[in-house]
Amino acid sequence: MPEKLVLEVPAFFGSDAPVRPRSKIKRRIIPAVCLGFCLNASVKHTARKTGLSEKTVRNLYADLRALLTDPRYRKWHNYDLESVFAFPGGDKIVAGIWACFGACYFHDECFRNYRYGKRKARQCAVCPVRQADELAPFLTPELVESMLDLIETTRALYQVLLGRSKEDVADQGAAFRLRAYHATIVLTAHRASHTIVDGAVRPDMGREGPQTLQTLWRTMLEHIAEHGKL
Repeated sequence: MPEKLVLEVPAFFGSDAPVRPRSKIKRRIIPAVCLGFCLNASVKHTARKTGLSEKTVRNLYADLRALLTDPRYRKWHNYDLESVFAFPGGDKIVAGIWACFGACYFHDECFRNYRYGKRKARQCAVCPVRQADELAPFLTPELVESMLDLIETTRALYQVLLGRSKEDVADQGAAFRLRAYHATIVLTAHRASHTIVDGAVRPDMGREGPQTLQTLWRTMLEHIAEHGKL
């Protein structure tokens, strides 16, 4: 029988001190929540494993997700749209691209029609991407295709695996960017860490390497410890 994997955590998480001021959540529980996050465990599953409420886990997942826009996670994704920054006003253009595809991502009825085979093309006639005249010079066919792929991947992660299709969204572009980074980073780590058990592909937290789940998990914990809170 294989030995049980023991993952070392930074000393910051070795106490029952609160993970942030005036919080009832103990530092000691965060590595387990982060592990659930990295393994794409549903909010319900992680709540059951940690003894936390689903509401608490949902909020902690959102806090963990917010870390992923930091440059230290770029080894797991390539969605900085760096080529656009060569143009004047690159920051504004990039924000416009995320807003455009965010509107597409959150158009749930459109997605259902495509998924149920009511429309062959992924883009509907009123797709926000088709209407974005000011972004047309930057929306190459390759970029549009890759972003539409990203929309489908992100929807699948949130709706099927995490069970989190709904959440309050004030800025669709910013919300889609966070979800897209989350999906891309975690799924990249899964691809670098998969193993075959009884013919099924399973994530392997024991696998070491620059893009593995173990490295992502450690990076996130070190990031939190560096800031002294989550």
